[in-house]
Formats: sequence, structure tokens, C-alpha cells
Amino acid sequence: MMIIKRTGIVSYSLAILLSAIWWLAMPSYLDFMTNIESVFALAYEYHLYAVLLPLVGVGAYWLDGIFLV
Repeated sequence: MMIIKRTGIVSYSLAILLSAIWWLAMPSYLDFMTNIESVFALAYEYHLYAVLLPLVGVGAYWLDGIFLV
């Protein structure tokens, strides 16, 4: 039971860290990926979904690793 708790803490901590990095790096990453202004504007409009994705998905991947291994 302790290993489940510890892996959950690590998983969620890494998801929070990844989301924070993604939040901070998104503008420069988008500049690196495209120089088309309309693509940049559309991608930046949806950047919140990309930032929240690790936080939303971590539970599914964590539980998948616990119950299917």
C-alpha cells in the first residue's frame, strides 16, 4: 500500500512540474515551432489545454500502471 501512495505522489508531482514547465516555455516553444502568425495565434489560444493535459491524464496512467502490471 505504501508503494502505491509513493508512486502517486511522484506521479502527481512530476505532472505538476511538467505543467509548470509547459506553461512557462509555451511562448518560446511556439515561436520555435512556427513563424506563421495565424498558426501561432491559434496554438496560443489553445495552450491552456496543453498545460492542463498532464494534470488531467496522470491519474489514468498511474492507475493503469498499478492495476495492469
